[in-house]
Amino acid sequence: MRKKYMSKRAAMTADEVEKSSKKVVDSLIRIFGSGDFETVLAYYPLGNEVDVTGFIEWCWERGVEVGLPKVKNTVNSVSGKMGDMCFYRIDSFAQLSKGTFNVMEPVEGVPVISLIRSKMNRAVDAEGCAKEGDRSTEVFVEEKTLVATPGVVFDREGGRMGYGKGYYDRFFNAHPGLFKVGCAHPCQLAPHIELQPHDVRLDAIATGD
Repeated sequence: MRKKYMSKRAAMTADEVEKSSKKVVDSLIRIFGSGDFETVLAYYPLGNEVDVTGFIEWCWERGVEVGLPKVKNTVNSVSGKMGDMCFYRIDSFAQLSKGTFNVMEPVEGVPVISLIRSKMNRAVDAEGCAKEGDRSTEVFVEEKTLVATPGVVFDREGGRMGYGKGYYDRFFNAHPGLFKVGCAHPCQLAPHIELQPHDVRLDAIATGD
């Protein structure tokens, strides 16, 4: 299934990606405006992924803080399992550079984001992100944070299939209070995705249809 839908997305023209992405951005803005959100976690598009940079810029214009991900470890040297990703607050695309898997990632020196659960009133740093050297730390409240989420395949019930590395599922399992929105072109929507026990269902899907 993953290969089939990656091929569908790869076949999109630049014009199709642009038009679809604008619709997704409009949907993200509506979702953000309809909830009690204060902060956003997003991503920088790779290839024909939905381009959410317009949503990021919309947030910055309104003083909404935005974080983007960076892979911390591709493989844990002790367990041999896939590593984790951390999010960092940026206020300009100039604070990004090409990183792991050729994805644009936050540069060194930008603040790392520590997530706090409102009911626990303490930060949950399952990935050890806040322990990185002398980085300053920004605190986001999980329940007030919207996550614009990339992927390869989605269904309308919140099912998601990524690239198979499990970074987002591990992150979401560690931070269940986040409001997770899948960002999908119409060609990325499947009738149904059979989720595995470790997969996390999204709260909403923003589509370009």
